[in-house]
Amino acid sequence: MSITLTAGKNSAITLMRASVYSGEPIIFPTDTIYGIGAPISSISANRRVYEIKRRPQDQPMPLLIGAWEQLEIVAADVSTNVMTWLKNAWHPSSPVRYTAIMKAAPWLDPLYTKDSAVAVRMAALPWLAEAIAELGLPVTATSVNVSGEPPLNTPEEIAARFLPECRYMLWGEPGGGRASTIVDLTCKDTRIIRT
Repeated sequence: MSITLTAGKNSAITLMRASVYSGEPIIFPTDTIYGIGAPISSISANRRVYEIKRRPQDQPMPLLIGAWEQLEIVAADVSTNVMTWLKNAWHPSSPVRYTAIMKAAPWLDPLYTKDSAVAVRMAALPWLAEAIAELGLPVTATSVNVSGEPPLNTPEEIAARFLPECRYMLWGEPGGGRASTIVDLTCKDTRIIRT
């Protein structure tokens, strides 16, 4: 049976906790497009994302954080220059949403890393950022689609295609309508991977 709630802080926290308990991921709107993911503490829920999307296991999912303190959970050796760049790039008023590839924290599960790096973005939707911050852990967020197909971005088409295969969904509107720009911050010079 599927559970669909209206997107908001309290409903997000409810489904995030249910996700950890049940090992099932959540479909939810983000500041870019609709995403599917789960708190990083639930390896089983995040493995289900790969199954639902038919996503190759060697493609780690980006992580969403809700507060600056959570960056320390997932990234290592964040320099002053990188932090300055991130504070500008992740400012809520920024017209572009950036996902940053950074050196992964050594304790982060290998499911979330590739070549010792992790992809991270600060959630810009206030209710989502507050929910992730209150949860205390980042959550994964990848596009809602079968890998190789275009992302779905309206709740109606997503529900028709992915429920009840995915048990939990937050019903709302994403913030931007397009995927984030991916920037590699692991090298000396900032490199844009996807616009």
